[in-house]
Amino acid sequence: MLDYKLYSDLDYHHIYINASKELIEVFRNEIVELHHIGSTSIEGVSVVPSVEILPVVKDLNKIDNYITQMKQIGYSLTQTSLDRNNKYLLFTAHKNDIEISVLIIERTDCDILEKKLAVRDYLRTHNEARIAYKQFKQKLNHFTRGTQDIQRAEDEYLKEIEAKAIYWYRLNN
Repeated sequence: MLDYKLYSDLDYHHIYINASKELIEVFRNEIVELHHIGSTSIEGVSVVPSVEILPVVKDLNKIDNYITQMKQIGYSLTQTSLDRNNKYLLFTAHKNDIEISVLIIERTDCDILEKKLAVRDYLRTHNEARIAYKQFKQKLNHFTRGTQDIQRAEDEYLKEIEAKAIYWYRLNN
């Protein structure tokens, strides 16, 4: 079982705001949109101390110019995918016992953006799905296996609700 300090939803929102301000300082006009995603963006579901931020940028290729600045504010580039169908950069930082993940995508990549926002908004507005997701996250928290196993299990679970979430999202947006 993972041990951590429990933060409130408001704490996570403030962490998101402060981290977003740092990102705006670094990337300036490259950022088109910023979104708080992941479990801490959904009221009552913050089970693990992590904040996920989804910046949408004009041109992903220009982000290489900012890697040094990201390192200066505590982030390291942990994953890169420049696959034609799945382009993103993932930066992570550990600040005050909280992992902050920054998944940068290009504004032309509507599939990732729609999927992330659809799941977030679906869980925010569907109480039964939100409760089930929180229970699932709590159950995952008791795993003693590596984080890759936990991530794989969470990915499989989210795939189950993505179709419903995207269908609902398209009807409501």
